Amino acid sequence: PAPPGWQATGVQREEVEALGRVGGLLAEEITGWAEQHHRAVAGRAFRWVGPAGAPVRVVHDAVADGAYRGVRALGRVVGRGLGGLLAPLATGVPVSASLVGGQAVAVLDAVLGDRLDDEGSALSLPMVLRVGRTDVGTDRAALAAAYPGATARVVVFVHGLGHTDLSWLERDIVGEPWSYAHALQPAGWTGALVRYNSGRRIDANGASLASLLEAMTTAWPRPVADLALVGHSMGGLVIRSACAQGTDAGHAWPALVRSCVYLGSPHHGAPLEQGADMVAGLLGRLPETGAIATALRLRSAGIKNLRHGILAGDRGGDAAVDDLLDGPALLATARHHLVAGHLGLTGRHPAAVMLGDLVVREASALGLGHRRAAALGPCERATFPATSHHALLHDRRVGNALAGWLG
Repeated sequence: PAPPGWQATGVQREEVEALGRVGGLLAEEITGWAEQHHRAVAGRAFRWVGPAGAPVRVVHDAVADGAYRGVRALGRVVGRGLGGLLAPLATGVPVSASLVGGQAVAVLDAVLGDRLDDEGSALSLPMVLRVGRTDVGTDRAALAAAYPGATARVVVFVHGLGHTDLSWLERDIVGEPWSYAHALQPAGWTGALVRYNSGRRIDANGASLASLLEAMTTAWPRPVADLALVGHSMGGLVIRSACAQGTDAGHAWPALVRSCVYLGSPHHGAPLEQGADMVAGLLGRLPETGAIATALRLRSAGIKNLRHGILAGDRGGDAAVDDLLDGPALLATARHHLVAGHLGLTGRHPAAVMLGDLVVREASALGLGHRRAAALGPCERATFPATSHHALLHDRRVGNALAGWLG
């Protein structure tokens, strides 16, 4: 729960206006896909007719150009107009403050987050600590108010693609809130939840997390003795990046890290993104299906980074495999725990072999069977059968393992 007296003081008016601009952007994109498909089909027809159809093609192309330009302009105007029309209804409470609204914005960021961030959109979620659906500042007073029982042992939880800080929470058998942070409280750990825009590049989010951890540990109500980092899916890759960038920047917090735990993190890539990239490449070879390939390529840089599970610099995952970085080595001064789940009861079950945890295969989560595995260095590995990718966020067996690993 939020500390007494805390109020959500967001900028919902700006969020509503930003949503209108997103609507305009999507209208332009959809119009572009339609135009691309139209021109591909018409072009094949005119090539079949031959020179005799040239006069008709000139008229057709002129009419089509004008029509599509008009639709694009109308989409922009309607999007901005709708945002402005609804803005006066804003209450001052951010859309992301509600459970449904926060999840909706997180999904939007997962798909378009890099574009929204470049535009400075109010819908681009910043990298922040969260308590009770409220952003927490990193000054000493804000941290003391948000964590009145702060201890010297801090465990930071970093969610994955399209999730939020609330994704870690569930209910126990009597309906009370439960999370991994609750499971670690008896050992003296204080849990801190992070929320961020998962559509940004992984290295960009890594830099933001490194800066956040430096500010947090400096102003924490008590001197931090132990710091642990737990990341789910993409969150584990963000942690890897943050540790490398924090070390390179000379930050103090990496020396405090005792353990890093990666829950279903695709260290060697995620099959869904790899499949999307392959399908887009195949569809792009034919003019008639090029529009579908263009639509698939709309996905964010954060999603594209998951193709190889390693950092791809500013290229958002579009570079060839041989041009990619091997990714940062794991922080040498910390213990590392790589966790995988799979659907079958055993690792040989067909569902486990083919689907992994539905999103990430076991070998990728455990950093095995890949030429870049050496970059991970020594670490401990654990697999939890009959567990989906989402279930790794709050599996009681994982909670018990965390308690044992962190001590």
